This record gives sequence, C-alpha cells and structure tokens, in this order.
Amino acid sequence: MPRGGGKQTFDWTYHFFWGLDEALNTFVGLWNHLETNKKVGMLFPQNIDGETWGNDEYGLPAPTRKAGYEVVVPGYLQPRTNDFSAQIAEFKKQGCEIIGGITYPDDLKTFVTQCNQQGFKPKAVTVAAALLFPGGVEAMGPLGNGMSSEVWWTPAFPFKSSLTGQVSSDIASQWEADSKRQWTQPLGYSHALLEVALDILKRSSNPLDRAANRDALVATDLQTLVGHIKFDGSPHKNICKTPIFGGQWVKGEKWPYDLKIVDNTVNQLFAPQQAIQPIAW
Repeated sequence: MPRGGGKQTFDWTYHFFWGLDEALNTFVGLWNHLETNKKVGMLFPQNIDGETWGNDEYGLPAPTRKAGYEVVVPGYLQPRTNDFSAQIAEFKKQGCEIIGGITYPDDLKTFVTQCNQQGFKPKAVTVAAALLFPGGVEAMGPLGNGMSSEVWWTPAFPFKSSLTGQVSSDIASQWEADSKRQWTQPLGYSHALLEVALDILKRSSNPLDRAANRDALVATDLQTLVGHIKFDGSPHKNICKTPIFGGQWVKGEKWPYDLKIVDNTVNQLFAPQQAIQPIAW
C-alpha cells in the first residue's frame, strides 16, 4: 500500500475491491484453459504499475512460474513507445504463445499492430489496464477480437442491488438506454458505493457524526451489485475483497465488442458464460 499499510491498520480508511493476488491468479486461470507450450512473454511499463506487476516475488511472474509456465521478460518498456520490435523479436525467439502483463490502450494498440505486421501470433494476449473499457478494444479494430483480462463487473453478475432489487443486467440495460453508451466495468462499483453509503447512513446512530458513521461502516454486512461487502478482518481490517473473474472481448451484437466471463478459477460464485478461445488474427 502506498500509505504504508501491510500489517498496519487504519481507523478511517476502508476499501472494497479485488486484490492484486486475485488478479494475477485470474490471468493464470485464463491461460490454463488454453492448449499452449506454456511459455509466457510479459510486458511491463517502467512505472509503479509495471514495477508492481513485474515484481519477481509478488507480481505476475511468481504465480505464472508456480503454475509451471516459463516466463520471458525482455526488460521494462517506456510508456508510449512506438517500437516493440525488440520485445516481439525476443518473444518469437523464445517461442512464447501467451502474452501477459499490464499496458495502456495506446501501447497495446501499437504492440498488437506490430505483432500482426511482424508475423507474431500469440494464442492469448491478457493484460490489465488497457482492456478495461470497450473503447480501448475498439481502437485495435479487428485485432481487438479475443483480447483477455481480469473482470471487475459485467451484466452477467447475478447479484441484486440493495437499493432497487435490480440485477446487473437490468442496471446495464438502463445505463445504455439513458446514456446511449455501452456499459463499463466501473458502473457496477459506482452503484455499489452508493449502496454502501446509504446503508451506512441508515444504520448510523447519528448520521451527522463522523465517528458514528465510521462505526456503521465497520459493521457493514451488505449484498451489493458487485458482491457481499463485509469488513470481517480477512485479509485485513480495512479491506473487503470482492469477486474477480477472467474475461475475453469478443465480437458483440449490439456493440462492436462485448466482454464475456470465461474463467471463474479464483471465485466460483457462478459459472463462466463461455469458454475462452485462442486469438485468431
């Protein structure tokens, strides 16, 4: 934690989301469904995100090697680079059939475009950050089909809103009808934040007193659109972990691309929507 957390706890900071460990194991879970030579080339930018994801002890290389994969990391890359030739050449030389890591939309577009131009065709490209929003996938054109990443929330989540009783598909449909735009993953968490905030105020002994509101927050035990929120001390007093799944972007019916859940290795709360397919460029 940038605040200096770890074993240290806080009185006024509480957070619900999935953790890095779950995200990393979701990546490995995705790859385990594919028939490959188990060689993974990794991309990490030269910044705090890349150094965290690329850390040999607790980043993506650790669970990947533990699962029996060979890892190839040709050094950290400069964000917004316009030439991935060196990385692609190394991945081809080492016979990598999977690409994993964390990138940003512009870099991923450049990378996959140059992979296609240079005849490098991995069976999976699974990265964090760049594939969060549909716009990042659409920017790659046909090459966006088959990209995979972690899933925070989609309309497939079956949990009901404590405010409206609607399930995720209802909320997503309402959003699209009102905004004329495709749903995005943060939508579920924006809704859940309101659920938790209103639940706290309802239960607080004095909604105008910050300590009373904090105590109500600590006692939260609520089923929300993104899952069950309860600060029960595991794994940390200030943290509640929420479900994460593996997803793949595929050609959509209503929108250019849609995100489908294809792996539930880390959280088996419900079944995947479909099986992951190797990229077909």
